[in-house]
Amino acid sequence: MFAHLMDNLAYQPIWYTDNYIEADRYLLFYQQQLVATESQQWLWPSKDLVNHQTVVPLARYQDQTLFLATLDSIETVESVQLIGLRRAMLAATTNERQLLGYAGHLVGWMEQHQYCGRCARPLQWHPIVRAKQCECGAPPLYPAISPCIIVLITRGDQVLLARSPRFPEGVFSTIAGFIEPGETIEHGVIREVAEEVGITIKNLQYKGSQPWPFPHSLMIGFHAEYDSGEIEVDGDEIEAADWFNLNDLPILPSPMSIARWLIDDYIKESYNQSS
Repeated sequence: MFAHLMDNLAYQPIWYTDNYIEADRYLLFYQQQLVATESQQWLWPSKDLVNHQTVVPLARYQDQTLFLATLDSIETVESVQLIGLRRAMLAATTNERQLLGYAGHLVGWMEQHQYCGRCARPLQWHPIVRAKQCECGAPPLYPAISPCIIVLITRGDQVLLARSPRFPEGVFSTIAGFIEPGETIEHGVIREVAEEVGITIKNLQYKGSQPWPFPHSLMIGFHAEYDSGEIEVDGDEIEAADWFNLNDLPILPSPMSIARWLIDDYIKESYNQSS
């Protein structure tokens, strides 16, 4: 398991019942983009900025109480710029990245769950827990989390990497996919690998997990060894896949992703075994 994933969260989630009523700073989002100053500062001090917007408690972070606001307009906020969440997280420190990922996850959920799926009335905030509820008596709606497997497949000093049509040009990564209803996590790994690249795997080993707010995933990371079969890409989710030697890898995903951690971890492990 990745040791750094066992570190404490950089923030403490809060809600109205946690006695942190007054905000010290605000995180502002507009159309799911982070609102920052021209110097890319994104913790706002003034309560006046968020009047008449959707505002909820977010977290205790570095001895400050943070609230989260989604703005209907940025016309009244002077000298701002909008930053995509992924870009902001790439430029952030590890602690900031945790906080931004958490906030971005909640923003997506808040904006996509405003009405009751049973009666179409507007949802209200639950008074005790972070959830939304409807007066019709439908079960409370909690922030959605979608479990998703991600796996690095190895064959000696080779790794199997694949390319999605959605990736930046030249980037190859590990195999990933959402878990289907009724599956165990392990069944999901085996199925996704078979579907996307047509091979079978063995010796599945859990390595760690990572919240991933694009849009609301929990990435569950594994290492697996190749067992049998020839690569056959599905041509839909995967447009190319191949075995790559550890000394001749293609462009890899961002260092902030669990996909990259899985690859780097295997390179380090292989180096230690050969030295």
